[in-house]
Amino acid sequence: MTEIRLLNRLERSLPGHYYSAPEIWEREKERLFYRKWLCAAREEELEGPGDFSVRLTLRARGARRLTGGREAPPELRAVIFDFSGVLLLDEPRLYLICRDGLARRGISLDRGTYDRLVGLSDREFFARALEAHGHDARPRTIAALVRAKTARYLREVAAAPPLAPGAAELVRGAAARWPCALAAGAPRREVTAVLRATKLAGCFRAVVALEDLERGKPDPEVFRTALVRLNAAAAPAPPIEPAGCLVVEDSPLGVEAAHLAGMRALAVATSLPPPRLAGADWIVSTLEGLDADRLVTLWAGRLARRDAQAWPGGAGRRGRRPAH
Repeated sequence: MTEIRLLNRLERSLPGHYYSAPEIWEREKERLFYRKWLCAAREEELEGPGDFSVRLTLRARGARRLTGGREAPPELRAVIFDFSGVLLLDEPRLYLICRDGLARRGISLDRGTYDRLVGLSDREFFARALEAHGHDARPRTIAALVRAKTARYLREVAAAPPLAPGAAELVRGAAARWPCALAAGAPRREVTAVLRATKLAGCFRAVVALEDLERGKPDPEVFRTALVRLNAAAAPAPPIEPAGCLVVEDSPLGVEAAHLAGMRALAVATSLPPPRLAGADWIVSTLEGLDADRLVTLWAGRLARRDAQAWPGGAGRRGRRPAH
């Protein structure tokens, strides 16, 4: 299947209601159209040993036309990691915790509904679930649900966190090369407990948690806050700009938030299948085998056939920004 045909199928399979606002869906449709136009320039399909085909689109003519002849992307200067689904493979356990908490209030949460809400902060997740079933999303009710979820998470997950394959190695390698931040929509108690148990706390120059945010994804507040704190902690000269940040995410809402913050997004298909992550700049099936050098290669748009085949996860350039 050519990439243009794949994009046509993705456009039909991504319903507008999946996004939190109509204007976001309109931007996503424009992005798909833009990518299809670029694919007319030149395409090379690579078959990797990962969970899905590796497609590297070489967009030389179209990219130069639409970017004013710019030859290279900005330098990669910081990496921001999402929490659940990226650092941890805890989404199956989170679903059960949230399902049981809502069941006590007479609300049935199926897995499909949960998957559509992946990426929201805990507050917004429970607010959406309550509203979808005709319940008042009162702040006291939401706070009680979040507290119950946190208590069970600390008992069942945080004590022995299910680290995603390759996550710890990538975090340590990235932290040795760039300032790194952790951007979570979970309560700080959960984040702190996991970082303590995994011994990864020292890798992050900045940590953003639920208590630091007024708005959850797809609002870019979480990533903008992370960048402000990174600049304050690392004091780089010159300060790191959004265009120099790579966000590692596992949800469409997180990818959209990264783009709205002016950052690039690498999506890992741990929580959702690759077609649901089509808005990301790149998609991988796992972080295993991904290191700082390969991040630089992806960032610069120089993923060679031999690199893709040697990388168990595989990677494809998917995003709205053309390869240079």
